Order: sequence, then C-alpha cells, then structure tokens
Amino acid sequence: MSDIKDLWYDWLGLNTFLFKKINSLSDLPAYGPLMKTVTIFGDRNMLPLFLSAIAIFAFTSIVMRIVLNKGGTRNYLFTWITITLMLSSGLFAGIKTIDYLKNTTGYPRPYAALAKGEVKQLEERPVEDAYRSFPSGHAAVITILVFALWTVLNETFRWIGMLLVFSVAWSRIALGVHFPMDVISGFAIALIIMMVIRYVLYGIVRTIRLALKI
Repeated sequence: MSDIKDLWYDWLGLNTFLFKKINSLSDLPAYGPLMKTVTIFGDRNMLPLFLSAIAIFAFTSIVMRIVLNKGGTRNYLFTWITITLMLSSGLFAGIKTIDYLKNTTGYPRPYAALAKGEVKQLEERPVEDAYRSFPSGHAAVITILVFALWTVLNETFRWIGMLLVFSVAWSRIALGVHFPMDVISGFAIALIIMMVIRYVLYGIVRTIRLALKI
C-alpha cells in the first residue's frame, strides 16, 4: 500500500519536493499576508458572504436588464435559475464528497508528515485537522464557484476566475497546510462534480423550456 501511495500521491517524492519549493517562498516580503488574503476566496466559512454577493449581483443585473429594456430577460432569468441550482447542488455534493474523503483517507498535512523545520506553517489548524489533508476543500470551493458562474462572466472575468482558482490552490501550499496533490485533487473532484451537475441540469432546464415554449 505504501508503494502505491508513493506512486499516485507523492509521485515518487515529487509531490513533497514541489511542496517544499512553493512553501519556502513564504520568506519573501509580504508573501505570507498575500497568501492569507487569497486563500479566503476558497474558505467555506465565507460562503454566506460570497453567495449573498452573487445574489445581489444577479438581482441587480436582472432588474437593470428590464429597466434598460435590453431584451432576452426570460432567457437571462433561466440562466440564473440554472446557476443557482448548480451552486446549491455543487456545493452540497462537493463539500460532502471532500469531507468524506478527508475523513476516510486520513492523509497527514505537511506539518504532520514532515519534520518541523521543513515546513513553514502560516495558517493554524485544529489539532484534529492534522490528518485531513486530502483533498483540499479550498480548491474545491473556489472551483465550484467559478464553474457555476462561468456562463455569465465575460472574457476578462473568466481569466480572473481561472487566476483565482490557481491562486487559492497555490496559497494552500504556500501556507503549509496542503501538498500539491491535495489541491489538484480538490480541483479535479469539484470539476467532475460540476460537469455532471451541469449536464443533468441543462437537460432538465432544456426540457422545461421546450414544454413551456420559452
């Protein structure tokens, strides 16, 4: 079992090597505070704030479309209904899956797996959280948010969204609480879940729209 883990999880030492390289950058001026700020965008405790902001944006954009008589309001409304369903189902399924894997795999975080002097831990975690490294919940949460909003983002904001996903994933390594494999897995799991949910929901919405002739 150890040999299998070394191959798929630690990549024969490359996973640990990359972690040390990224984590060692924490010595750079302002790098630590920047990473602590960036990582907030993947914090599930911040979801009420993020979802409230999204709801305000959705409501405002729908009202503005009506006031300015831009047309296509019905289609735009269905888009936001679909996004809302994707967000709610994606976050529920994603968080449940991530927590299940964290609790069953029991992989140690870097500060529990490596010698004390080898890790610069810039984020305090509860003692019971030391063996819940795989996969990264932060990477999953930001991936779900960006994926769900993708259809209403212009090209600039899509680039910003991709940068946020990368930055949050990077921050988890920089802060010393995740290995690269943890954040890659968190991203991949969230992406697969959202692709499945999108496929199912778009099929249902398409059927409803055809039935209502919208």
